[in-house]
Amino acid sequence: MTGNRADAALALRLAHLALPVAPGAPAPPERGAHWSGAEFTPGGGFCADQPELTGAVVTAGPDGWTLSLVEEPGARRLVLPLGTGGRHPGEEPPPTAVSGGWTDGDTLAVHVVFLETPHRLRVTCSLADRTFTARWDTKPLHGAPLRRLRAPRRSPRSGG
Repeated sequence: MTGNRADAALALRLAHLALPVAPGAPAPPERGAHWSGAEFTPGGGFCADQPELTGAVVTAGPDGWTLSLVEEPGARRLVLPLGTGGRHPGEEPPPTAVSGGWTDGDTLAVHVVFLETPHRLRVTCSLADRTFTARWDTKPLHGAPLRRLRAPRRSPRSGG
């Protein structure tokens, strides 16, 4: 295959890649008003898999539902749109793919893939007790904030 044909074939393949769909509806099947603005704390008071992860917030907006993962210090947020195909390839936040949704009226289950890394995070929010769990399928070797889980970038000062 020539370079141009190989590039075109690769671009076509990449354009059709998709995260396997996790079970869940794109909106709560009931009690949507209870979910909008709902804040969650780690189950058991601590998120062992990502210690800086201290909260989760679900919100409804004009473009649909979002799950925000809140990390301390500084209350940094990683905002993840739900039910929109979930792919976010831009510069900020890190490129992610999101799948999942509401498995019942009290449970939101979301799978987050950090596309430039091998890391996958599963987050489950329980409306009944206002807690969440977060577990890595592939845990990072370092405790970096979620917003930094991406391929290394060249510094503008490095000259190239």
